[in-house]
Amino acid sequence: MTTNLPDRMAAMVLEEPNRIVADHRLIPETGPNDVLIKVRACALCGTDIHAWRGLFKGVNLPVVLGHEFAGEVIAVGGSVRDIGAGLRCCVENLITCGECEFCRSNRPNLCTSLQSIGNTLDGAYAEYVRVPAECVVRLPEGVSYAVGSVMQTMATAWHAVHDVGGVRAGERVAIQGAGPIGLCALAAAKAEGAFVAISDSVGYRLEAAREMGADAIVDITKESLAERAPEITGGAGFDKVIEAVGGTQDATLQEACRIVKRGGTVVVMGVFAGEQNSIPAEDVRRLEIVIKGARGRYAGQFAECLRMIETGKLNLEPMLTHRVPLEEAVEGLLMMEEKREGAIKVILEPNGPSGG
Repeated sequence: MTTNLPDRMAAMVLEEPNRIVADHRLIPETGPNDVLIKVRACALCGTDIHAWRGLFKGVNLPVVLGHEFAGEVIAVGGSVRDIGAGLRCCVENLITCGECEFCRSNRPNLCTSLQSIGNTLDGAYAEYVRVPAECVVRLPEGVSYAVGSVMQTMATAWHAVHDVGGVRAGERVAIQGAGPIGLCALAAAKAEGAFVAISDSVGYRLEAAREMGADAIVDITKESLAERAPEITGGAGFDKVIEAVGGTQDATLQEACRIVKRGGTVVVMGVFAGEQNSIPAEDVRRLEIVIKGARGRYAGQFAECLRMIETGKLNLEPMLTHRVPLEEAVEGLLMMEEKREGAIKVILEPNGPSGG
């Protein structure tokens, strides 16, 4: 039941490619198995930029974007147990059917009926958002709303590094791209005890990577990761390469296959907007290179990552660079898209400064 709330809320709606408009719409009704969240922090994402530019097919227009967020529970449905008003939380954005072969085999990220808050369902570019109670994850005391809002990115990177890549202590890992997802992959690989080299063309991103513990930094405006690989790996190649660039370019997967060792693994985590990506197939065959895709994450990994943040094993603060009000959502997206003003991860605060 919802009480003491205004009838309407501010929201930013993606109506069509390249058009996000301000709206003043009714606050969502809370169903029996839902909770209503007052959004305290919503992290802007590269996928949001792809959706905004018409390069991401996984959206239903019109839609309120925002799939990475944290906030406060304001109201709960009549059938909801163990969640009360006032709970500080972050939200798993993926909603699965629980019945298909992938859900039954504990691979819910591959659910054949997958829904996504902020892509196929209205998300958190708004003052309030309705979510299924099963998606709510308690935010530990001492973990800020801003940090909680990036758990989708962190858990996705953890899945790519830990589950798909199988990164272990002592391995040499290369990460292509020091944007938010690449920096989270860096944090995950370092938490596993790996030696990590990371590459990017943006100086302030590389500085954040250095602050987050990268062992080798490669500025690709001066030299390529392929040129540095023999020195970094002693000529053996990297055990694992994490592709965290994606987009419309066609160079990173080719480079990944050149720098990974014989029998090594390349994990594709970046979201590619085009369909013309090529790989050196003969090298893949001859060297028995394993190429894997990583999408989303498994159930429970938000909580796992939050525990590591709480204990200091993961530090994401260096990548949280800007905070803006809801009405500046487009400006925030532009800052990230154009890589200006030092923006790495921009946090929307729809209800004013979150205080943490």
